[in-house]
Amino acid sequence: HERIQNLIALFGQLGMRRFQDEHLGRKAKLKKYPLLRIPSPLLHDRSRSGPLYTIIVSAFRTKSQSHWRNFNFVNPKLYDDNIALLKRAEADLINGGYLTRPRVYFDESV
Repeated sequence: HERIQNLIALFGQLGMRRFQDEHLGRKAKLKKYPLLRIPSPLLHDRSRSGPLYTIIVSAFRTKSQSHWRNFNFVNPKLYDDNIALLKRAEADLINGGYLTRPRVYFDESV
């Protein structure tokens, strides 16, 4: 029952997606962190060891190591903690090969 509540807090209406939209989207109030949003298609792949699973494992690992009682993306005091959770999820997605960031190369003449 508690894990279900945690998953709802992580992915529900007030969860990670909304936090990313408010703080990391184009209309974000603060551009404090150089972090991109996790792409929506990764949240829809429900394969057993896919990107959604990787995000869930990463989030619960962060929750456990940080001794959080539950996920809270609404409380402004937890902003830095939530950014850290998203950074860890992003790193795990990159390490798992699910997420690649574009690379831009400039010619030497530029």
